[in-house]
Amino acid sequence: MWSRPVRSGQVITARTVTGRYEPRRGDVVLFRSPGGLWGDHKVPLLKRVVAVGGETVACCGAAGTVTVDGRLLDEPYVAEDASLDEPPDPNHCGARRFAAVTVPADSVFVMGDSRARSNDSRCAGPVPASSVFAVMTD
Repeated sequence: MWSRPVRSGQVITARTVTGRYEPRRGDVVLFRSPGGLWGDHKVPLLKRVVAVGGETVACCGAAGTVTVDGRLLDEPYVAEDASLDEPPDPNHCGARRFAAVTVPADSVFVMGDSRARSNDSRCAGPVPASSVFAVMTD
């Protein structure tokens, strides 16, 4: 797992996914937009997998921490967290808080490492694992 924050403008290396992607929490993935609130289908997106199919993810637990299946996540890679005081808004991913989501099978719940500026699953929903085309490597 890539444990450092991914920063804007950073050069990365990634391995292409061949066959079916087997998601793991902590993977940093490149995926094609599934449409809807994710935006343009042509622009690849880079996000971190926070939860996988069958898991329930929510925010917030103690001290504003993301939880998966009720357990607090240790996220040393979060570079710029979103506001804890801003109310949730499904049209803007500025708030840290979001309602619990049970991730569908064969999907991933992804979030950016700079959450104060990230459009991610908090407001755009889970991503089909089939949309992932590469996984970042160390």
